[in-house]
Amino acid sequence: MMDFQVDQTLFVLELSNDLTYNFIAGDGNADSCIGALAEAMRLKRRPPGLGRNIVIYTVKQDTGEPKIYVPAGEREPILCTIIPSDSQDLFYIQVERAAQAVVADVISRGGALVHGGLCSFNGCGAIMAGRGGIGKTTASGRLPAPWISYSDDSTLVLPDGGGGFIANPWPTWSRFYWGGSGGSWEVEEKLPLTRLFFLSQAETDSLEAVDKTRAKSMLIDTIEHVTRSNRKKDKERRDFVLQCIDSAGRIAEVVPAFRLNLCLTGRFWEEMEQVMPEKPPVSKSQANRDYSGAIKAPGREARDSPEGEVKYFIYRGNSMNPTFFEPEMLTVEPFDNKTPRRGDIICYHVVDKDEGIVHRVINVRGPAIKTRGDNNANPDDYTVDRGMVIGRVVAARRENEIRLIRGGFTGVASMYLNRCYRTVNRFISGLFYKSYRNLASSGLLRIIKPKSMKFRVVIFERFTMQYPKLILNGRTVGSFDYRKKEWKINRPYRLFIDEKSLPVFERHKFKMEETTENKSIIK
Repeated sequence: MMDFQVDQTLFVLELSNDLTYNFIAGDGNADSCIGALAEAMRLKRRPPGLGRNIVIYTVKQDTGEPKIYVPAGEREPILCTIIPSDSQDLFYIQVERAAQAVVADVISRGGALVHGGLCSFNGCGAIMAGRGGIGKTTASGRLPAPWISYSDDSTLVLPDGGGGFIANPWPTWSRFYWGGSGGSWEVEEKLPLTRLFFLSQAETDSLEAVDKTRAKSMLIDTIEHVTRSNRKKDKERRDFVLQCIDSAGRIAEVVPAFRLNLCLTGRFWEEMEQVMPEKPPVSKSQANRDYSGAIKAPGREARDSPEGEVKYFIYRGNSMNPTFFEPEMLTVEPFDNKTPRRGDIICYHVVDKDEGIVHRVINVRGPAIKTRGDNNANPDDYTVDRGMVIGRVVAARRENEIRLIRGGFTGVASMYLNRCYRTVNRFISGLFYKSYRNLASSGLLRIIKPKSMKFRVVIFERFTMQYPKLILNGRTVGSFDYRKKEWKINRPYRLFIDEKSLPVFERHKFKMEETTENKSIIK
């Protein structure tokens, strides 16, 4: 189990006076990822300030596509999982994923990541937006002084708290792939966003105003394209699109927009200068964001105490299955002056171990606490002293689902129910395993299965890896195990499919392109 309490200097990203992100690594691979991110964004190590913690940690490659979880509570950390990287391309894909954790939170706050380069004239920020290949990089490189170009591909836009918007340059991540030259950007540079220019190729330079409705539509397109919503699940994509529409509408309402028709030899910047403000707008006082308020854990208040505040941990391992599954986030509340009870799930430190341990209390005798993992056959071969205890687990979150963790008598009952379930499941599995496999091999049920039951092998291409899945009516019922070179098929679906007819895959990489699905029907 990994503790991500912040007690040392780390890389900090300050986007505005009231919006700061602290990047925290959960392991060595994540530490390298954050280091590369800091280099690309020109971040420095600083003591952690008020703001949101972003915890980056590595999960096994066969768990599928990495995810980002953005909780609603300001004090609860943002979680970003990455996978092991064995090439430069895959490594920087993970670095970009860590950066997307910031983008996800900014979008939830009414901001956006716009597919456009950021530039300024007389201290006034402007975005030259458009799809890939339209000429953003070329146009950014041609801007003469006193114009200043800060980025040529993406710009992060967020509300300034006073009705307007500020813009921060964002890295061009494609420069790190396929042997690219890389680069670095001053991401903490803040400019008031005063104009939007949507680029269009033409034979001569010209400029035309765009009304707010049309600007909103064009802005939605650029926001959605650069944020890659096509890689999200259906509900995630729907929610994301709604957020994009809302953010685009707010930006288009206050920032004048224009279509900039440009050619390779013209002086397009002169067209832009005709509509740029003479000086930056007077910034309104920003609404101060309160990061000092406590987050509410389910059914209780998170609080500071003499023993410390509520802490968060990433659960790893299997000793507490099925109570917890990797990589759930655990909310640990200090005991204060209370004594742990039998049935409580506690988090504690053991001598000579850097990471904490989460096990259930099975006996308390004075200062000595006896523990055991719900999935372990025997109690731990040591006792836990009161001073080793960090706190009690009160909640667990997996993705966006949060559930209470009970202790005491309820915890004891839960422990015995889990053991009973595990014992019965193992008995039934062992009793019918051979019969199940023999029946599946016979093919008897395949003969009488309904015609509507058609399995599909779907190859999901995520980043630079392939994930073969077995799909039935839109539901995943199996996956291919590269290590064992065999298919893992959920019960009872093996009874209805000829496993020998399924293709065998070799692990390989391919160039990163748009997400695709190649489907074949298995009859």
